[in-house]
Amino acid sequence: MKTSRLLVSILLLITATEYVHSQNNTNHFEIEVDPIAYIFKGYSGHFGYQLGKVRLDAGAFNIDQPAFFINNDKFKNRSYGYGLKADYIFKKRKGFFVGLQTDYTKDRLTLKNTGREKTTQGLFFGVRGGYRFMLGAKERDYRGLYIAPWVALTYSANAKHVIIDEQVFRQARYGIFPTVHIGYSF
Repeated sequence: MKTSRLLVSILLLITATEYVHSQNNTNHFEIEVDPIAYIFKGYSGHFGYQLGKVRLDAGAFNIDQPAFFINNDKFKNRSYGYGLKADYIFKKRKGFFVGLQTDYTKDRLTLKNTGREKTTQGLFFGVRGGYRFMLGAKERDYRGLYIAPWVALTYSANAKHVIIDEQVFRQARYGIFPTVHIGYSF
């Protein structure tokens, strides 16, 4: 029964996608990943939908934060969660973009010398900007692969000082998050 529902859902999605493209509509779906998350023993997956020059994105992530990023060599930090983004793209599908994002994140902080852990959770809000390099041909409306380097300035609504065995980990209230996403535009 579950397999039948999944199969019907997939067929409806494919049919709807084909219908939208047959209407010569500029709206389209996208999928993308953040390869940096995979480098740091995690994952990142996003689904996007572009309506004219506005792009909406929903994604999930999981990453071992690199030591240079957390500025505290006594701790490890495993971050995971999900987020929403809304961007304005200045040209059709490609070029510069600016946007807003919000993420719900859990951080599993581990004191390296004892292995003791604490988990925190909270909301992040941010502004972001970047550039979309479309690798698809102009004749195909730039459908295909793309690369999107971007940077976000974030605010943590729930930043804390976490204490494990008298060692303090100070979560940053403000942050800079640079990355590169690779995606496919349908």
